[in-house]
Amino acid sequence: MTGIENDLALKSQEYGELFNQVIGLQNEYNNIHGQIQDTLASIEAVKAFKAINEEEREGSLVSLAPGIYVKADICKSDRLFLNVGAKAIVVKRPDETIKLLEAKKEELLEYATNVKIAINQNAIRLEELKKEIDTIR
Repeated sequence: MTGIENDLALKSQEYGELFNQVIGLQNEYNNIHGQIQDTLASIEAVKAFKAINEEEREGSLVSLAPGIYVKADICKSDRLFLNVGAKAIVVKRPDETIKLLEAKKEELLEYATNVKIAINQNAIRLEELKKEIDTIR
């Protein structure tokens, strides 16, 4: 293999690896975006829970799973049970829950920004590699 062929092979390999990284980062970005949307929905749900009046507590539809509901009475409570991962549940007041969810949202937004920056940097490098490969050919 000549030096030019070797250089072309190395650059082509780097291009392929970088392309796969970009695909992985894009998937990660999409997952983070979904988590952000879920967190925003949770914040709105807690706010709605805080605003429930006495008449709305009786016979409310409570989701058991996506698209499956049961009628239930919601007891008067200022405590929520929050799944914090690793099969751990903590008891929090609605305001505390919102504060935790807001912090989680901010962390996710920062992470999403960093992933997007990495995607953009890799896209720039992909363009550079493509030009180098085209020049070698």
